[in-house]
Amino acid sequence: MAVYLIDYENVSFHGFAGLNTLSENAELLIFYTENADKLTFALHEQLLNAKASVRLIKTEAAGKNALDFQLSTYLGYLIARAPDATYYIVSKDAGFSPIVRFWTGRGVDLRQISDLTAGTQSQFEKQLAGLLGDAGLSREIAELVSKYKTKQGINNALVKKYGAERAYELYKKVKPLLSDKKGN
Repeated sequence: MAVYLIDYENVSFHGFAGLNTLSENAELLIFYTENADKLTFALHEQLLNAKASVRLIKTEAAGKNALDFQLSTYLGYLIARAPDATYYIVSKDAGFSPIVRFWTGRGVDLRQISDLTAGTQSQFEKQLAGLLGDAGLSREIAELVSKYKTKQGINNALVKKYGAERAYELYKKVKPLLSDKKGN
């Protein structure tokens, strides 16, 4: 199960890019305040048609970072109830970095992403982990792959990061998963 805690005050409608790619095993928790409580008709329609379950959580706007504190507290509650789920904080706010480090240091699968497209990358990471046998390496390569539109760009980034010999080995393993990228 994937749980997305969305800091709507921070990402607005931009954070929902990729919503249509989420499965019915995903849960969206949208944290908002009276300062950020407007939806476009297009986003409203996407939320209504989403396969993922969607829940709105209005937080009390009681000062600076109030939403962040409430989202973080709720995250801890969720982790206590389902420690094996995958969690995503959807926000560009760097203030969540210590929370991500805290929970990942305790074995929780938690990441901070800027929109939902980055969350769908985890499926790709799982495929990579199956091929490479190393979750850390798979995450690094998945991040590289998400930055480039072409196979050549991915190959060049692998060479830069891992050296020509290691990059060749990695690219050979990864290439079958790159069918959506341009190039040979």
